[in-house]
Amino acid sequence: MSTVAQMESAIERMPAEDQQQLLQWLRAHCTNVTPSAPRDGRAVWLARLARLRARLATGKPAPTVEQLLDEDRGE
Repeated sequence: MSTVAQMESAIERMPAEDQQQLLQWLRAHCTNVTPSAPRDGRAVWLARLARLRARLATGKPAPTVEQLLDEDRGE
């Protein structure tokens, strides 16, 4: 299953008992999960990103993500 809608649809088709078991499993395994705090501030992260871009740049022009997505969509 590749989308949330497909997963939701499959869950809705499950018998009520199976849905309850899934809910219990999810509660047991997916609660109390705390997001990790960023180790560096935004400015530090942006500076690191800029250094990586400069170090890894090839000098060749490349399409933007938006251009690639437009091409994929056939626009």
